[in-house]
Amino acid sequence: MAAQFLLAFVLLSITACATTQQANPVGRSGFLDDYSILQKGAGDSEALLRYVNPVADWKQYTKVMIDPVQLWMGEGSSLRDIPQEDRIRLTSLLFGQITKCFIGRLPDCS
Repeated sequence: MAAQFLLAFVLLSITACATTQQANPVGRSGFLDDYSILQKGAGDSEALLRYVNPVADWKQYTKVMIDPVQLWMGEGSSLRDIPQEDRIRLTSLLFGQITKCFIGRLPDCS
């Protein structure tokens, strides 16, 4: 079962940089303290909800830093059925795919 899940994840990760369809609405997980700061995304090309800092000066930024992927599981999450080793492997694979999407497009913060 874990091997099938891993294979499915790898296949999905290969298309991580491809255009995607709009996500289905989901409930609030409790990850954020205040959801009222989120705005609806504009059209199918954006997330359902997004946060935009109204006073951010984007021109001052010259680099991008991508933090490692973290897996957050709510109570009763079916992800708890996946062995810890596989969850670590999955987050590492996803981080690698995300990083590959930016290679050559944005400067590195190393």
